[in-house]
Amino acid sequence: ALKLSDALLAKMKYAAAGLGVAGIAAVKMSSDFQVASKSMEVLTGSAEAAQKHLNDLEKFAASTPFEFNGLVDASRRLQAFGFRAEEVIGILETVGDASMALGKGQEGIDAITRALGQIQAKGKLSAEEMTSQLSETGLPAWQILAEEMGKSVSEVQEMTTKGLISSQAAIEALLSGMKKRYGGMMKEMANEIPQQLSNAKDSVAVVMREIGDSITEGLDLKARL
Repeated sequence: ALKLSDALLAKMKYAAAGLGVAGIAAVKMSSDFQVASKSMEVLTGSAEAAQKHLNDLEKFAASTPFEFNGLVDASRRLQAFGFRAEEVIGILETVGDASMALGKGQEGIDAITRALGQIQAKGKLSAEEMTSQLSETGLPAWQILAEEMGKSVSEVQEMTTKGLISSQAAIEALLSGMKKRYGGMMKEMANEIPQQLSNAKDSVAVVMREIGDSITEGLDLKARL
C-alpha cells in the first residue's frame, strides 16, 4: 500500500507540474494576443476594429494550413504598407492558395505579402519586386501580369522599366491572376494530414488563450506582477 501511495504521489506531482506548465503557456498565449491586439489597434484605428480583425484572422487560421501568429504578422505587414484591414483576409486567401500550390507554406505568404506591400508603397511597379521577390517563390509573376494585361511578357517588362504600370493596376492584376491559377488550393488540401494538424493546433491555441485569459483575470496577474 505504501509503494502504491508513493507511486500515486509521484504521478500526482508530475501531473501538477504539467498543469503548471500548461497554465504558464496559456497565460503566455493570452498575453501575446493582448500585445497583438494593441499593435493591431494602432493599425486599424480602434480597439473594436482590431478585435474584429483578429477574430477574422483566427477563424481563417482555423480553416487553413497557416497558423494564427504567421497570419497576424502578414496582416501587420500589409497594413503597414497601406492596405486596409478589410482587404487583408481576401488578399491572404489568394496568397495562401498560391503559396500552397507552390509548396512554400508560410514562407511563401511572407515573401508574396512583402512584395505586394513594397509595390503598394512605391506607387509604381518596379522590376525588383517582380524579379527578386515574387519570382524567387516560384510564382510566374511576369507571365501572370502579362496575361491579365493582355500583353506579352516583354511588353509589360518594358512598361515597368518606364514606370507606366501603377501599383494599383499591378496588384489587382497579380491577385486576379493568382486567384485564377491557384484559387481553391487550400480547400483541396483540407483533408490532408498537415492541414488537419495545423487546424487542430490553431483550435487548441484558441482554447489555451481563453484559459489564459481566465487565469490572468482570476488571479489579477497584471496587478500582482
